[in-house]
Amino acid sequence: MKLKLLLPTVFIVLSAQPFNAQTGYDYFDANNVEALISPVANHFWDYNWNHYYVPKNDLTSSIFTSTIWIGGLDSANQLHLAAERFRGTGYDYTPGPIGDSGSYSPPSNGVWDRVWKVNKAEIEAWLLDPQNISPPQSVIDWPAHGDVNLGQAANLAPFIDVNGDGQYNPLSDLDYPAIKGDQAVYFIFNDDAAVHTESGGDILGVEIHGMAYGFDCPEDTALNHALFMEYTILNRSTNDYHDLYLGSWTDFDLGNAQDDFVGSDPLRNLVFAYNGDALDEDAGWQTGYQNNLPAQGIRLLNGLRMQNDAMDNLPSASFGGNYNGFGMNDGVVDNERLGMHSFRYHRNSSQPDGDPQIAQDYYNFMIGNWKDGVPMTYGGNGYDPNNPLAIECKFMYPDSPDSLFIGTGGVVTPYWDEVSGGVPSGDRRGVFSVGPIKLDAGASNSFEMVYVFAQKMNDRTGAVLKMKDYSDHLQDLYDARTTSCGDFDVDFGYLTGIENSALSEFSVFPNPASDAVTVTTESSSGQVSVYNMKGQLVVQKAINSLITLMDISHLESGIYSLEYLNGDQYHQDKIVVQ
Repeated sequence: MKLKLLLPTVFIVLSAQPFNAQTGYDYFDANNVEALISPVANHFWDYNWNHYYVPKNDLTSSIFTSTIWIGGLDSANQLHLAAERFRGTGYDYTPGPIGDSGSYSPPSNGVWDRVWKVNKAEIEAWLLDPQNISPPQSVIDWPAHGDVNLGQAANLAPFIDVNGDGQYNPLSDLDYPAIKGDQAVYFIFNDDAAVHTESGGDILGVEIHGMAYGFDCPEDTALNHALFMEYTILNRSTNDYHDLYLGSWTDFDLGNAQDDFVGSDPLRNLVFAYNGDALDEDAGWQTGYQNNLPAQGIRLLNGLRMQNDAMDNLPSASFGGNYNGFGMNDGVVDNERLGMHSFRYHRNSSQPDGDPQIAQDYYNFMIGNWKDGVPMTYGGNGYDPNNPLAIECKFMYPDSPDSLFIGTGGVVTPYWDEVSGGVPSGDRRGVFSVGPIKLDAGASNSFEMVYVFAQKMNDRTGAVLKMKDYSDHLQDLYDARTTSCGDFDVDFGYLTGIENSALSEFSVFPNPASDAVTVTTESSSGQVSVYNMKGQLVVQKAINSLITLMDISHLESGIYSLEYLNGDQYHQDKIVVQ
C-alpha cells in the first residue's frame, strides 16, 4: 500500500482529513482484483492508502481512487453540481438515501455508512437448504426498503420478490438481492444531506445507487482481472435538469505513479493509463510492476439513456453527434444510449489545465473545456488558447484508433499521444464524461462501465493493445449477458420452488416501477415485449426462467403494455413507468 504524498499540495489535502475518515467500506475480492468499495463512491482508497490490487496477490495497485461527478442546469440555467476528488477541502456526498433533513447525520450518516457485500455462492447454499442454513447476514441486511416516515423512498435496492407481496422478507419468503456476477458490493449515497464543501456546487438532490461486481473465472483472463461498476442516478428533487453530464474521474497510479501516460480510444468508449518508460520501478512506499508492464483501462459498456424521440437514431460522426453510442440503428426505437462525450487529463496544479477548484471548473471539464472555459484543442498538451488555427477536440490523446476522427467532428488529424505531444510522463488523473441529457424531477438514468487490466513483459504499448482486446471481449460478454462462468443477472428461480407456488401464474412486480420489473411466467420459455402507447416495441427479452428481470430504466415516464407470449400462452398487463 502507499500514501498519496507525492507533492506538498497533496500532503496538505490529506493531512486535513481526520474529520472525514473513510470507515464503512468493504472489498470486492471475488477474482484477481481486490478493490476497496466506498459508501460514497470515492473508491479504492481509505483516504490514506490506495487499494486497487491487480493482480491482487502481488499487492500492487493500478488506481489510486475513482469516483463520479454530476452536473446540470435547472430551469433558470443555474448550475447544480456534486463532485469529489480527494475530499481535501470537505465533501459533497453522504452515505444513504435522500430523506427529510432531520434524517441526516453527515458526514457518515449513522447506520448508512456501509456497503452490502453479497456472494452468489452463499445465496445458493442457503436456498438449496433453507431449513438448515440461514441466509447470509448481508442478505438479511439488504437495503431493500427505506423508512417512509423519514422521507425515504419505500423501495431502494433491487430484490427478487418470490411471492410478489412487495416486501423484502428473506427469512419467511426466500426473497433475495437482485445482484450481478459472483460477488456484488452495493452502495447508496446522496448529495442532499450537506452543503457541498468539496466542489462548492449547488445541491442537485440526487440519490445514487451503485453496484460493483465481477466474476471468479480463472479460465478467462480478461474477466478474472475485471471489475464491473453500475450506477443509477435518481432525481429526488423538484428540479428539472438539462445539459446534465456525468463524469467518471480517476487518479491512475500504475504502481510507481510518477512514470505514467494516459490515452483514449473513442470508438471503444475506452480511456486508459500505461507506463511511460520501460520499467515500473518501486518508488518509496510504492510497489512497481517492474518489467511486467501494465495497462489499466476503463470502458463504458452502456451509457446514459437518450431522451425518447420515437426514432431509431443513426450514429453520427459530427462534432455534436454520437457515433460511439449504444442501440444506434438497431431496429428498436428509443433504446439509444450515449457513448463517451469527452475525455481530458489534467495535471496536479492550479493552472487552467490543472485540478478543478470550484463547481464551474468541474462542469467545464465535463462539457469539454479547460477550467478557464477554453475548449480543448488537438495536439501538444491540449491547451492552446492563443492559436486561432487550433482544432477543437473532445478526446485527449485519442491514440491511433480514432480512424473516423469523431473527437474532432470529422476533421482529419495526425496521430496524437503524450509522446508525440512532447509531454513527460508523470502522475495522471482525468475524467471521461457522458451527456448531455435531461433529468426531470422524479426521473432516473443509469450507466455501466468496467475496469479492465492487462500486462505484457517489457512492452508497454503491447500491454495497451492487449488491454484493448480484453475490453472488446468484456463488451461482448456484457452484451450477451453471459460468460463461461455464469450469467450476469443472478437468478435462483429454480431453487425457490416458485414453480409450485401461486406465483406460477403470470405477474409483474413492482407496478408502478422506475428501473426494472420482475415478470413471473408459467413456463421458462417464450418472450416478453413492452410497447409504448403508439404500439412501438421498446423492450423485448427472451424468457429462460420462471422469473425474469427486465430493465426498463431507459423508458420515459408513462403507461406501457407488457405482453408475454409462449405458443398459445398469452398474457398482457399495463405497467406504469415512473
